[in-house]
Amino acid sequence: MISNSVSIKEEIEIQQLELRPSASRQVSRGASPSNKLTVVNTERHGKRVVIAQEVIEKIGSPSTVQIAFNGDGIVICKNLGLDDNHFHLRTSRKNFAIYSKELVHEITENYKLDFTGGTSVSYQLVKYLNLKGTLAALVTLKTNEHDEIGNDSQAEKAEHESEATTEHEQPDYELDELELDSFEYNEDH
Repeated sequence: MISNSVSIKEEIEIQQLELRPSASRQVSRGASPSNKLTVVNTERHGKRVVIAQEVIEKIGSPSTVQIAFNGDGIVICKNLGLDDNHFHLRTSRKNFAIYSKELVHEITENYKLDFTGGTSVSYQLVKYLNLKGTLAALVTLKTNEHDEIGNDSQAEKAEHESEATTEHEQPDYELDELELDSFEYNEDH
């Protein structure tokens, strides 16, 4: 029924309009996962690593973090005990940011990030690991699911081993099991 507030001069048949229905279809994509870590590489607005609030809260809401790398991605922890290098976290909207040109360059080089056509690269997969009583976040930056010889990655092995445990019952993992052997353990920490 047509509303009385609209004035219609003449009634026409739909065929007179020679309408063609839309060929597009609505596709439900579902909810996309939220970004856990974003590497921002801009000349104008700075270089930074943005970490989701959820990640920082899960590792104990520290004001500084340590960053380490392995073949799967980036480990973020309050204190890894590898050295005394800590990055200060600054609030950035609802997230936290590390403003460090050197860190962005190191991540870009380590993981061969490509900023062609964009200024940021984001990652959604994070796993939480108990490293001798300290909770750490492993953000996966690896793009393929298996290494060159077809074995599961270290992160996938950790996930499979901890599937049956709850968040508070995560098994302990040694740092060398996460292939962080490029760092020397500092017993002073």
